Parts: sequence; structure tokens; C-alpha cells
Amino acid sequence: MNKILIVDDEDNVRELVKNIILNYDYTLAGEADNGEEAVEKYKTLTPDLVILDILMPGIDGVETLKRILQINPKAKVIMLTVLEEEEQVETYLKAGACDYIFKPFLSDKLIKSIEKVLCSQKKTKDV
Repeated sequence: MNKILIVDDEDNVRELVKNIILNYDYTLAGEADNGEEAVEKYKTLTPDLVILDILMPGIDGVETLKRILQINPKAKVIMLTVLEEEEQVETYLKAGACDYIFKPFLSDKLIKSIEKVLCSQKKTKDV
């Protein structure tokens, strides 16, 4: 069962994502409300996927992504953002994100992204 770490400073967003993933039989590895906590939880929980908000107090999502990738260069991360600028999206992908989703989002969009990222992880392991 794939374990997912949810990182967002908004309680309601974390709760929404948690409800969506649990309805689709994914396992909740844990939650964090800031980048520092996310990095520490990533080390101890070793999730298969991180769903990571961009705009957070303290270290932002891009810096958090970079720190997670220092721990595990093959980490799978989906970025959540309210910013819909092409340059920003390129920044996330160049930093190592596997995918991104614009807020607000529908559950189908999130699940499709999760399945795409985890499916690519499985194919990589099989090779």
C-alpha cells in the first residue's frame, strides 16, 4: 500500500487531501504544516509520495522539495499551488517535482496525478 505524506499549512487543505486519498485506499503516512516538519517526517516516515504545498511559512515548498531530494534523489513529490504562472510551474519541475496541481482542485485531478506519479515509480523499479 502506497504511503503519502501531506504537507500544507492550511488545515482544511490537509483534511481534504487526506479524505481523498483514504477514499481511494492509499495510506496516510503523516501530515506536516510547514517545510521543516515535512523534511523531518520524510526522514522518519519514508513515504512513497509527498503532496507538498508551495506557499508556506518558513521554508517554502520549493526549498522543502530540494531538501527532500537531498535525502532521497528518487523521492516522488506532487506540488500544490495557487500560482498559475508558467515560469513558476517550470521552477517546480526543474527543482525535481514529478507533477503539480493548481488549487482549488477536484478529487479526480488529484487522484490522476497520484496514480501517474506512483505508476511511473513502479515502472522505474521494474526496469
